[in-house]
Amino acid sequence: MRLAKPIFLTKEEHEKLNQMVRSHNTPQKLVKRAKIILEAANGLTNEEIGEKISMSQKMITLWRNRFAAHGLDGLNDTPKPGRPRTVRTSEKITEVIQKTLIKPEGMTHWSTREMGKEAEISHSTVYRIWRNVDLKPHRIKTFKYSNDPLLEEKVIDIVGLYLKYCI
Repeated sequence: MRLAKPIFLTKEEHEKLNQMVRSHNTPQKLVKRAKIILEAANGLTNEEIGEKISMSQKMITLWRNRFAAHGLDGLNDTPKPGRPRTVRTSEKITEVIQKTLIKPEGMTHWSTREMGKEAEISHSTVYRIWRNVDLKPHRIKTFKYSNDPLLEEKVIDIVGLYLKYCI
């Protein structure tokens, strides 16, 4: 049977972990990790900690080892694998948002593909930017401009019919 690494906390670490557990703004995953470390510092085994906070021994071992290796910083998530984002500048994000709020030439609203061409980024990046700021140019509840070249004639016909039969 393997013995878990003993955890020794400084006074500052103990206070910080207790503060994380008590705070209402701390994400629950960090609260559980802090509880693991506090219980480990109290001398409990991984099995006892697992029973107390309903977590697998594998996860307890993971966070215990990370804390032993990296301290409080070890409780944060590690970067996920995958391709890094290519649009990181806030200037490009601001540009996309500002252009989205201006009516495009010859269209009623921007599509992700058209905005992608305009901003010289992929349409999926435009989609992610819009989603992050809750922008939905296709769902505007106000008046939309029409692309119909015969709109004026149609409006005159409709208003004429309305005036003829309703008044």
